[in-house]
Amino acid sequence: MESTFRLRRSIIAAMLLALTLVLGRFFLIPIPWTHGNINLCDAGVFIAAMLLGPGAGTIVMIAIYFICNTVMYHVITGFLSLGSNFIQGMIGGIVALIVIRQLKKHHIG
Repeated sequence: MESTFRLRRSIIAAMLLALTLVLGRFFLIPIPWTHGNINLCDAGVFIAAMLLGPGAGTIVMIAIYFICNTVMYHVITGFLSLGSNFIQGMIGGIVALIVIRQLKKHHIG
């Protein structure tokens, strides 16, 4: 029973990873007078975190930023971004756990 739950959770995380890649690469909104753009990559990360918890959201974020940096720039850029994305994910996970604990404490959600 537990292995079925883990398998289902892994499949959902993989599907959210693919969805996040599509949202991040195909829905680009250019910012005028800059070389940057806005994408919907973070929307997939937030959905993964809300559905599967902060840990899965962190894994999806690290994986998708690695893939996007590799596709947009170079493989070396993808590997160099792993450390900073890991730190960002850990800080986001810690903040999420603090917020969840406070919401449960005050019976909200």
